Amino acid sequence: MEFNGNPGDLMELSAVQYNDVMEILVQRVLEQRVTGLLDKLLVKPSLVNLPPMEEGGLLLYLRMLAVAYEKTQELARDLRAVGCGDLDVEGLTESLFLAHKDEYPEHEQASLGQLYHAKKCVLKTSIYLNHLGPLGAQKELL
Repeated sequence: MEFNGNPGDLMELSAVQYNDVMEILVQRVLEQRVTGLLDKLLVKPSLVNLPPMEEGGLLLYLRMLAVAYEKTQELARDLRAVGCGDLDVEGLTESLFLAHKDEYPEHEQASLGQLYHAKKCVLKTSIYLNHLGPLGAQKELL
């Protein structure tokens, strides 16, 4: 029997046909919908012109990447539990992140450099204000 979209037809599908249908459905959802969402959420920041720390810097991108990866893996486990035929859901979800994983070390290193530079600026400002003393710091801030 061929599945033509009628809900009643699902009742007549054999277990093998059901697994085939679920495999195709899950594969399409992951490849189309999840990929589309990831593309919107995970816009790779430039390593030449780093995003400003006031907007979260590179760390924001890395945190979003980590959460997206974790939630996508969670979705894969849930889909596996529901059943999706012989589809390697974990492998497919892993492939969605290949481009991000390949460039992760460079983004992580740039983020650490950005955080180091920001902390260094805060410390320099703190030392400068301490050098001025309480009254000098108040005058300087005014």
